[in-house]
Amino acid sequence: MELLPSAWIEVLVMIQVYILAAVYVLKELLFEATNQGVKKRLENEIRNSHAIRSSCKKNVLITGADGTIGREVVRKLLRYDFTVHALVGDRRKAKELFASLNGSKLPLTLYEVDLADPHEVAKFAHGFLGRCTELSVVVLCAGTMLVPLKFVNNVEAHMCVNVVSQALLLHLLDPLMTSETRITALSSATANVAFFSSSLLQDPLSYYVGPYEAYCFSKLLLSVYVEELARQRAQSIVTVHPGVIPGTLYRHTNTFIKFATYFILPSFLRSPSFSALLIAHTTLRDDQIAGSYYEDCVPKMLVRLSEQEKLAIFKTVKRQVEEWTRIED
Repeated sequence: MELLPSAWIEVLVMIQVYILAAVYVLKELLFEATNQGVKKRLENEIRNSHAIRSSCKKNVLITGADGTIGREVVRKLLRYDFTVHALVGDRRKAKELFASLNGSKLPLTLYEVDLADPHEVAKFAHGFLGRCTELSVVVLCAGTMLVPLKFVNNVEAHMCVNVVSQALLLHLLDPLMTSETRITALSSATANVAFFSSSLLQDPLSYYVGPYEAYCFSKLLLSVYVEELARQRAQSIVTVHPGVIPGTLYRHTNTFIKFATYFILPSFLRSPSFSALLIAHTTLRDDQIAGSYYEDCVPKMLVRLSEQEKLAIFKTVKRQVEEWTRIED
C-alpha cells in the first residue's frame, strides 16, 4: 500500500470509512437493543462513582461544547451538578443553543475559542488559569472533519484542531489538574482505517493526501498520543468512540451524504443524548483503564503500531505543543 498514489490512498480510505460507518450503525443498534435498561444502569454507575462522590470543586472543561455531541455532554454534566466551562466556536450561537436550559441561572460559562488558532488557545489558557482553581473533569469534544486543505504553522488543519490544539490546552492547564482529574478525548473508530506507514513518522503533522485520510489519521494520532500521555501524567486520561451520530461533523460532506445523514438516517443512528451518556460514563467510571480507547463501555485495541512508532508520534506532538507553548499573547 505504500506504493499507491496519494489519490488511491484517499479513495480506499473513503470507501472504508463508509463501510465502517454501516457496520458500526448496526453494531450500535444491536448494543442498545440487547442491553435493555442500559441507560438506567449507566446513570446509576455514574452517580455512584467515586469521581462524582469525592469531587469537591466539580469544575469541568468541555471543548467543542456547541457541537452536536458537545452540547449534550454539557447538559449531562450540568445535571450531575458540575460547574461547566464550555469552549465554543461562536458564543452568540452557543447562547441560543443553551437558552432552553435557562443558562443565566446555571453554573455554565461560555468561552469563544478558535481551536484552529494556537494563539487563541494559548491566550484562553493563560487567562483561564486565573479564573479557575481546579478542574475535576476535562472532556475534549472538539473535532473537525473533511475541511479543505489548510495548514497552521505547518500543521495540517485536522491535526491542529483534533490533536495539537487540544494537547496544548491540556499542557497549559496542567496546574489546575490533580491526580483525581479525569480527562476524556473523543476519538473515532475510523482511526482503524487510517493509512499508516513508518515513513509518515518523518512529518506526520503536515501529512495530507485528502480530507478522509486527514480525519482518520488525526484520530489515530490522537489515540496514540493519549495512550502515551497516560503513562506520563498523574491524571487518568482515555479516548472514546462516541458512536455514529447525525450531527454538524458531517457539514463538509457531499450533498448526498448530508441529505442521508440529516433526513434519512437519524432514526437508525445513535442519539447525541445517549452518546453523551456513554462519554460521561467512560469518563467517570470507577474501573477506568488509563490510556485506553473505549467503544460502548469496553476498552478496545486500535490498529497495531509498534511501541517505537507510538513513542515517535507522541514525541512529535509533544514537540509541537512545546513550540506552541512559547506563543506570546
